[in-house]
Parts: sequence; C-alpha cells; structure tokens
Amino acid sequence: MFQTTQWSIVLAAREEGTHARQAFEELCRQYRPAVLAYVRCRGHAAQEAEDLTQAFFLNLVERRFDADADRTKGRFRTFLLVALQRFLMNTRVSEHAAKRGGGQVMGDGDRVEQVPDESAAASPERAFELGFALTVMAQASDSLRREARAAGREALYDAVKDYLIEQPDENAYGGIAERLGLKRNTVAVAVHRMRQRARELVRETLMHTVTDDQQLEEELHVLANSLQRRQPGAVQQRV
Repeated sequence: MFQTTQWSIVLAAREEGTHARQAFEELCRQYRPAVLAYVRCRGHAAQEAEDLTQAFFLNLVERRFDADADRTKGRFRTFLLVALQRFLMNTRVSEHAAKRGGGQVMGDGDRVEQVPDESAAASPERAFELGFALTVMAQASDSLRREARAAGREALYDAVKDYLIEQPDENAYGGIAERLGLKRNTVAVAVHRMRQRARELVRETLMHTVTDDQQLEEELHVLANSLQRRQPGAVQQRV
C-alpha cells in the first residue's frame, strides 16, 4: 500500500502554528488550479470563483469534509472533487464575499496561475481533471528542475523542458546544441533521459494520491487523457 501523503497535508493543516499554516498554503498552492477551473466552469464569475475557491480550502480544513472518506480506498483526486461538489451545493457566494482580500494564500508566482481555460473542457469535471493533471505535471517538473540544478544542468533543462511532454522536434536539437555549446547528440540523449525521468516522477507524484497499483494505472490513464484533450494535435508521451 502506498503512503497517502496528500491526506497528511490535509490533516497537518488542521493543527495550530506555523506548520499548519505552511500545510494549508501547500494544499492551496497545489490544487487551486483544478478547483478554480471547476468553479469557473460551473458558471461563476471570476471574482465569485476566487471567493469560492478560497472558501472551499478553508472549509476543507475547518469543517472536515473528509470525515467520512476512507483513505485506505479512495483516490485523492476523487475525494477532492466530491468535497468540492458538496461544498458548492451547500454554499452561497454572498456568505463568503466579505472574506475577500483577507488571509489570501493562493498566490505562488508562475505555477499557481496555470488555471485551465474552461473553454477547452466539455464539462466542469473535465476542467477539474485537467487542472489536477497540470498540477501533477508541475510537481514532477519542479522535481526534475531541482535534480537538474543539483547536477549543474539547469540551463540544459530550461532549453529542453518544452520537449518533456510533447514529442520533441529533433530539428530543434541543433539550435539548442549551438546555443549551449554542446554536441547535437548530447542534447538528444539528454532529452531522452529527461523524458524517461519525467515519466518516473509523474508516477511517483501520483503514487501519493492513491493506495494501490490498480488505482495508480487508472490515474495515469485519466491524466494522459486530460492532457491529450487539451492538446489534441500533439503526440503525447506515455506516462
């Protein structure tokens, strides 16, 4: 059985002190894109969607929406979506408008603003799935960047990062090699290895949201389908 670390973040956010604050911020930072995309697709205006997203995470921590969830069987993605649906059914926007501007913890530079365009999804559920998939990919990408930095290869990572999901354009290898002062074959090998490592990191990231291998394979399937729907013309690597 896998260690369900995402549940640990929810539980840690309920405690008091600095650690709890950090856990809450991490929860918001990671899953805001998926939640906000779903809320927007439900027809809420931009500011209302922001208010509801903030309120959802506060309620997730304060009102124990996971009290009846079986963490030994559930996928974290499914839990989060069901909790969000329940929250929206029992919440009025006006109840949370007064909180606007107070205690906001959603911002996190570039990555947190990667909210899927709801027009690319056929339903709020698909928008949520895409947001969740982008969160997983961003987490894996962050890990890969840290590894590249530790190995002194961050410049190479930055040059080839766009080829880690989509099929690489080998014609671009020559330009990258010339820009970095490397051999073309060195760039090609680096892309191949980084793509392999990216797949491993995506699997590792999803392992923290499920409890067994079957669920892991199912979540990988959902993730791949979500990304393919976002970029129907791209050839996706098998994650």
